[in-house]
Amino acid sequence: MSPKKTILTLFALVAVAVPATASADPVSTIQADLTKLTSDLNAADTGLTADLNKVTADVQAGNISSARSDMQAFRSDRQSLLGAVKDDMQQLKTDVQAARAANVDLSSLKSQVQATRDAARTARLDVAQSALSAREAIQALRQSKHGSRPSNGSGSNGTTSSLAGAAASLTSGNGALGATIPAGLPGSTQQ
Repeated sequence: MSPKKTILTLFALVAVAVPATASADPVSTIQADLTKLTSDLNAADTGLTADLNKVTADVQAGNISSARSDMQAFRSDRQSLLGAVKDDMQQLKTDVQAARAANVDLSSLKSQVQATRDAARTARLDVAQSALSAREAIQALRQSKHGSRPSNGSGSNGTTSSLAGAAASLTSGNGALGATIPAGLPGSTQQ
């Protein structure tokens, strides 16, 4: 065989062997998925909490225009950050299904699954607390502008009404932060 054919054959074998080796260890693949998911959950927690804290500070300072722009930044960040979390969850689910189909024992992942669940719970609680603080600040601002009458969301001031509506939607759900770890993993809520 010529040296050129030998090199081409070697490259062809390596190209075939590398994907086979990469998928040969489903436990490592799932560990990597869990690590990425935890990292993205922490990034979402940090980013969304910071955005909501800015909204709260702006509302408390009476700076409605900054509060609106910060709320818009929050919405944009929420979409991108939670999109990454949702993608991670889908990849994890796919990899867990593949591992289960191959009868792979995933019991060694129990502590990492628990850590990921804890990160999700912490992120969800942090964002919910920040959203509640923002909502309370907006309601306090509305009450100060409308006197002592209770705020029912039907005020005539469009600025504070739109912020109050946005803040109310924040406390109703947090998208992917409320998702559970896919079934079939040790330590997940669904076995």
